[in-house]
Amino acid sequence: MKKWSTYTRSFVLFTETHWMTKQVMLLYFEYLMKFYPRTKIGLIIDSAQQHVSNQLYVWLQILNEENKYGSQIHLAFIEKGLTAIYQPGDVTINKPLKHEIRRRYYDFVSQQYDKVRAERKINVSREQLVDFIECAFNEINSQQIRNRTIAESFNICGLNPYSDDLTAFHRHLDSLEENKCYAAMIEKRTALDLK
Repeated sequence: MKKWSTYTRSFVLFTETHWMTKQVMLLYFEYLMKFYPRTKIGLIIDSAQQHVSNQLYVWLQILNEENKYGSQIHLAFIEKGLTAIYQPGDVTINKPLKHEIRRRYYDFVSQQYDKVRAERKINVSREQLVDFIECAFNEINSQQIRNRTIAESFNICGLNPYSDDLTAFHRHLDSLEENKCYAAMIEKRTALDLK
């Protein structure tokens, strides 16, 4: 990680598990505060174990009190098992982002095809992998000028605080009911009529 500490195109971290940790989450909070100075930041995150620990709450409270960048982070949580229903990133961005990363990987592999024997594995360096991710991220961002899927994802998930129109959210829920697993989850989470 020392090698990547001066890297400026992205914020690159590595963990032993290759998953988000409490420490990485805290660094992400500080990164957001620095990136959006003098701003109230509303962050909607899932209920993964590394996001909901008391230790993380204490660290976030300290960051908010220090007010180093003039920013404050306020958290909202998505209930366990509902990320595919109303987490904007999962609903609209994960699939196209992973597709773009995969496409860059396959392009890279196809360029290496003549250089290696069929039974040999093609290695991808961390630098190349980070480049795949950055290029895919930039591609998704440039597409937002035209299609605004990220902004629309808040309507789809029923989380747009500036709109009372839930038409897109209801269409999204209807589409999920076609999947038996999601239909069962929705049925179990339906509010009980207490009349």
